Amino acid sequence: MALNRVPSRVLPFAVSGVYVHPRNACRLPAAAAVSSVPSSVSAFSSRTNFLSRSSSAVMSHPCAATARHFSFAIPPANAAALADPLPATPTPPPVFEAVSSASSGIASGTNALKNVEEVSTMERYETAVYEESFKKPIVCLFFARFSLQSKVLLQPFLDFAASASNNATFFLIDCDRVPRAAYHARVENVPSLVVMKGDDAFRQTITDSVGVKTAGDLIQEARSALDQVLRLDQQEGGTKLQPGVSSYTHHIGVDNLNVYRKGWPVA
Repeated sequence: MALNRVPSRVLPFAVSGVYVHPRNACRLPAAAAVSSVPSSVSAFSSRTNFLSRSSSAVMSHPCAATARHFSFAIPPANAAALADPLPATPTPPPVFEAVSSASSGIASGTNALKNVEEVSTMERYETAVYEESFKKPIVCLFFARFSLQSKVLLQPFLDFAASASNNATFFLIDCDRVPRAAYHARVENVPSLVVMKGDDAFRQTITDSVGVKTAGDLIQEARSALDQVLRLDQQEGGTKLQPGVSSYTHHIGVDNLNVYRKGWPVA
């Protein structure tokens, strides 16, 4: 039984398990690929001899150096690539510490440390807004880790806190860690400076939603807002600044803390 004739430029690399680019396959020598096979040899030995000759012909050819063997092995999973890039509880970078190492040698940095506090919980924010802001105005810097302008604004904010330490209390608030605080202050852009006195008795937000203001411009607007609230607080014994009072019929349970905090009727 004679072996069926197969085109010599197709069979060698098709049956040997080796991939050769078709551009190189067309230059395989036909004489080396399909040599004369004795008809007296059995079909099994002829096939084995043919495959061995085909493989040797392909591997000995100059184009065999660029051959690529197929591999069906699945590479192990890359644990670093599959890991969550953000921690479960994001923490602010060192640049947003009360006084960074870069400003530790500055004289104003030591003074700013006494008057700048980083808020990490909503409870601390509520204490500052509903209790401390009635005694002294508070200035909050709402920032985000991804914001480059927040990092640029940090040092001017510390200098501002050092120069106005007797008139206000300053807070650093990460919008990712305390998002409810940003929602309460109606912060829509980062960074934002919010000057408050008596919760909503006086509240002014300084931000740059377009991206044309410098850090000096934002700090200057915050200084103007702080001067304004101090001037209003001194007029007529502070009666100019009173938190808004709302009265209407509601069905909120009297155990809700917002009812007592806002002074809504409970009867």
